[in-house]
Amino acid sequence: MRHSIRFRPSKFITLAFAAWCLSYGVLVGQSADFSEAGKLKKVFKPSFQNGAGKLKPVDGAIQYTVENPSDKDFDYLFFQPARLRASQNFEIVGTFKNDGVPESSKELVSIGIEVYQAENLTNRVSASLSVARVQGYFSRTVFTQIVENSETLDDTYTADLRLPITTTFKLVYDSKAKTFSTYYDKNEDEPVEWEFVGSFGIAGSGGDHGNANWRMRSSEKFLVYVYGYSENLTLYDGEVQVLELSVETKK
Repeated sequence: MRHSIRFRPSKFITLAFAAWCLSYGVLVGQSADFSEAGKLKKVFKPSFQNGAGKLKPVDGAIQYTVENPSDKDFDYLFFQPARLRASQNFEIVGTFKNDGVPESSKELVSIGIEVYQAENLTNRVSASLSVARVQGYFSRTVFTQIVENSETLDDTYTADLRLPITTTFKLVYDSKAKTFSTYYDKNEDEPVEWEFVGSFGIAGSGGDHGNANWRMRSSEKFLVYVYGYSENLTLYDGEVQVLELSVETKK
């Protein structure tokens, strides 16, 4: 399933950040308020797009649609409130819906999170709810990968190839180990049961499924995006969506 594709908070990042959130009235703690499209538009800003892919805030969700598909459609929205540095631990948790139905190996769709090194946008790590065909069979997995200098170095995905249409997963950064790890919630009801998907190092070591060397200083920042990506697939309103997103920092 190798293909090129490209959160329940507990405390505020800083008092200044909390004040900023309250002044805009669009965040609950560090969670984006998905109740109204207008509130989403204040914190999710258009970034880069290709083909017919459109990632659009609507009441209750951010939805990805494609009217006239090509072999590479995508759209990214920058999540402005996330002020994250390489020196701090954090988690990005999201709930995503992917009801796309690829009918061939040439069709796929993913909806997820991507984190970039701010000073070098050719380096990034992503986690997504991805629908594709694996050896001819339909699959829906949490897919995660590490990219260096615009080249995919390693990727992995869930052992369960038939995840629910709506799935929650998280991307966790360990500032000491310089690693990103992905988990998904196996239990659709409470309590949450996190299942490990994979991990990647960004300083040459530490990852269970691969390592990059971004040469990233601790003072540098990360940029957080939500994105939709698809190939040769028409997608309609309500089929592929971001339903929740939050960021939590930890000491």
